[in-house]
Amino acid sequence: DPRCDSFGAFTMIAPREFSYGGVIDAMESGDMYASMGPTINEISVEGNNLHVECSEVAHIFAYFGSKDPAFLHSTGEPLTYANLKIDPDARYVRIAILDEHGRWANTRGYFREEIGFSPALS
Repeated sequence: DPRCDSFGAFTMIAPREFSYGGVIDAMESGDMYASMGPTINEISVEGNNLHVECSEVAHIFAYFGSKDPAFLHSTGEPLTYANLKIDPDARYVRIAILDEHGRWANTRGYFREEIGFSPALS
């Protein structure tokens, strides 16, 4: 709508409790991501494996401390999840997804201490 100044973008916040304080705590701790439409439903790490679940997208990108991502591209069917190996030298993990309409969703960088990733597990 031309009267909307956000151009369809929004910030998804994941508070532990739905209250003013809970929302502020979630924002201060970075429990949120930015999107133009696609949604990220789950991000988890087990050992050196990264698991991402999302709405239907054409591409899932994982950045492991560099500008060159590990990624999955759709081959006709939409993607709704990815399982990727975390680079043993990763300084951080950041997820970006892109739908077929060119709309992005991006997380912040999660440093290895936050996600429990250890290169000894690789």
